[in-house]
Amino acid sequence: MRLVAKLTAALFLAIGAVFALHGYLSVQRERAIVDAYRHRGDHLVLQVLSAMVRERWQSAGSAAALAQIASVDARRDGVGLRWVWLDLPGADPSGPAVPVDPSGTEIVRVDQAGARAFVYAPVDVGAGRPGAIELSESIDEEEQFLQVSGRNAVLTALG
Repeated sequence: MRLVAKLTAALFLAIGAVFALHGYLSVQRERAIVDAYRHRGDHLVLQVLSAMVRERWQSAGSAAALAQIASVDARRDGVGLRWVWLDLPGADPSGPAVPVDPSGTEIVRVDQAGARAFVYAPVDVGAGRPGAIELSESIDEEEQFLQVSGRNAVLTALG
């Protein structure tokens, strides 16, 4: 009888470990998918906006281009847009919120440990200095989704 109880306990522990591993891997996969969707969306938005700002800057001047960015930013839907000069320190209000390599020419994704993600799209507007569009967005909803997924995985393994 003791052997049956030991084998049963070992089987339950093994099944629990398999469920726990599966849950962990599922949450990691979901995190990768969420990040990929956000990255793809950010990249598309910034490509289009960069082209519009570059054209507006050259045809109507910097004030018109900055007004265009401000009008898009005015929606207040958890996404922030602003023009930054990459050669300014982060403490400067016109500088990037997080450190960025000013020599880059491609869209750069920089995640801050806090509740916002930052993406920078360098735009050559012919000003003689590196500028970029900064897109910042809240990642609270994503984190809540992943926490619920993790909690569900733990409850499944315990169940």
